[in-house]
Amino acid sequence: MASNRCMNTSCPAPTSLHWTKGWPLGSAGFANLCLNCGSAYENLVFCDTYHSEEAGWRDCSFCGKRIHCGCIVSKSMFECLDYGGIGCTGCVKRSRLGVVRLVSELANF
Repeated sequence: MASNRCMNTSCPAPTSLHWTKGWPLGSAGFANLCLNCGSAYENLVFCDTYHSEEAGWRDCSFCGKRIHCGCIVSKSMFECLDYGGIGCTGCVKRSRLGVVRLVSELANF
């Protein structure tokens, strides 16, 4: 990767021998992360590890999981719901499948 510095400003060890690709950047490309930060990102615990005291945490309206809204790192982990609140992507996907099944069952009724 181009940069030899971890893009996580909270990283205690900003240099690394191994690099991983992180979240998509607004300016194109992907964040350059050291092995530890990249592992936290890949395991979906980056915000829990590095941003737990920051503002912007909300709960999934379905499962209650805490999600760091307004953070570029967790941008792809939730959707805003039509009726307010947020849902983690897994819960939103399951709820849409349930609606599709219900509509299909009603059509066959």
